Amino acid sequence: MGHKLKDRVREAYFLADPDELRKIYLRYIEHLSVKGSGVKYSLDEIRELQRQNNRLCDTVTEMKKELNEFKGDV
Repeated sequence: MGHKLKDRVREAYFLADPDELRKIYLRYIEHLSVKGSGVKYSLDEIRELQRQNNRLCDTVTEMKKELNEFKGDV
């Protein structure tokens, strides 16, 4: 009949051309990399972010504790 058996596994996946992907990647590499991005933070900004993060972590810990206590009361 001339029918070919199809490999359903291979058909299920998109097989991209590595050379074409490389070209696209190289075109956008500067937007993907953080190194050399020119964004710089002062030491004071970093410390403030650390303080904010610590406060948020403390808040989450407190909320988890309250939730556990509430579950114990129910």
